[in-house]
Amino acid sequence: MASSNTAETEHQYIDKATGKPIVYADNVPELLRGDLTLTPEEAALVPELNAIAKRAPLNLAKRGAKDWNLWVRANHSRWLDRREEGLEVFLRIKDSSFGLINTGRHIDFRVGQPKNAGALQIAFSLSGFVFPTTVTFEHVHFIPTGQQQDYFDTKGVFAPSSSFSSAKFCSPVYFKSCVFRGITDFERVSFLADVQFEDIEFRGNVAFAATLFSGQLMVSGLRARGRVAIDGCSFGDNISLFDAEFSKDLQLEWNLYLGSISFQDAKFSKEVSFAHSQVLGSTCLSVTEFESVVDLSRTHFGRSTITPDFFKNRDLVERVPLSMRTRYEQNLVQPDSRTVPDFRGAKFGLVPNLGSAHVAIPTLERGQWWQWGKHLEAIFSTKGYAKDADAAAKLRRLGELANKGHHHLAEKRFFRAELLCRRGHEARGREKLMINLFELFSECGLSFRKPFGWWLLSFGMFFLVYGMASGIFQAGITWKEILHLINYTFSNATPVLGVIKMGDTAAMAALFGGAQAPWVTLLAGAHNLISTVFLFFALLAIRNYFKLG
Repeated sequence: MASSNTAETEHQYIDKATGKPIVYADNVPELLRGDLTLTPEEAALVPELNAIAKRAPLNLAKRGAKDWNLWVRANHSRWLDRREEGLEVFLRIKDSSFGLINTGRHIDFRVGQPKNAGALQIAFSLSGFVFPTTVTFEHVHFIPTGQQQDYFDTKGVFAPSSSFSSAKFCSPVYFKSCVFRGITDFERVSFLADVQFEDIEFRGNVAFAATLFSGQLMVSGLRARGRVAIDGCSFGDNISLFDAEFSKDLQLEWNLYLGSISFQDAKFSKEVSFAHSQVLGSTCLSVTEFESVVDLSRTHFGRSTITPDFFKNRDLVERVPLSMRTRYEQNLVQPDSRTVPDFRGAKFGLVPNLGSAHVAIPTLERGQWWQWGKHLEAIFSTKGYAKDADAAAKLRRLGELANKGHHHLAEKRFFRAELLCRRGHEARGREKLMINLFELFSECGLSFRKPFGWWLLSFGMFFLVYGMASGIFQAGITWKEILHLINYTFSNATPVLGVIKMGDTAAMAALFGGAQAPWVTLLAGAHNLISTVFLFFALLAIRNYFKLG
């Protein structure tokens, strides 16, 4: 970012008083450069403009950009700091502070307005206005002007700093070809309709904190030279970012996105953070370049029943429309969801940390562990298959990134999601059946509890079968016989131990009189094979978790 004190090297203008060339600082708008001499007609109008501006700047703004900018030029000495050094004259915008009101270095549109009139309303366009000093639109309500594109466009200039804190835009707003030369504050602003930033340049830091975007946000041709912080904001519709450059950090933390996110032809030179955000729509990064760190810590793509409530203990909830909150409550991931992020078109200078990022699988909700009907339907029913044909390819890309970043568990989670999303698209027939069984018995190799639970269930079932085959349940069963039955069942349920215990004939003798029926032998072999599979899946989960082998 060019400093506000940085001077241009080209000498375009000559100071009339000294004949020396003028060097303008970067923060001086074009309106205040060159010959600032007024025509007789303009000079005659200045006293009236000064009187209006002193009483209430808003009343002067109502007269339009022409009179406003004439007042700015006529009072150039109030805005410009002049300094002679050697053979040159240096001009820059004077320092200003949000704490200075009506001192000539701060424009506050609340000045001169009735204090009991409620929220200050602006119902006219500010297109083409030049603000040569710190300006505040705090708590201003921008209401429709009747124009299709309202408020800030056509080379609007904000010189040192500008604040829209707690302002409310009640109709679509269009920022076009504006230059924000200093700090820009959009904290707690409410955009109740669509917002468009086109060919905008932010030369200072920008802050959107707890800002509400009810409509679409469209950004194109953006050049951000300072740090951009967009924290704790809610986006009720789609976001489009096209042809944008961010020279410093971009912070997108604790945000809620109800619509889709699309980045195209965007370049990020410094760190980008999406930490602690929730994205309930699609995410597409096309021809996007990240040269530094990308932080996805605790970022949720898609909302499931285990996703934390975004609005819990949130200050923003009091300003979020009920319709947005309702959409959030209803927006659980379903098979037709497109919430798997698409990073296939993104180029990363440093591999992003996907270790704590959560990607909800687009499938049916499975309910609690005891809801077996719902659980089986989600796995085997075609209604549970992902409708997004590209979901598996997107997840493969995420798996590749996790592998490059050595995030082993994240890679395995993406692989499981990829397998589930392949059903009905890439996987057919027997492969689809194998995926379903793999998921049913072990969550695709990620669960130790599930295969161990299946092993225990099979142990109990075969325990009963062996007991009925031996006939000990018909007679009065003793503890010694129970122990023999447990020993026999355990020998068949643990393949290795079963081989070791083949010489132990005491249990067989006690249960089957020394020789078991052939069908019992076949049943024991089946038990041994089934238990082998379950124990393999349990050990596979341990291997995957600790990355053994």
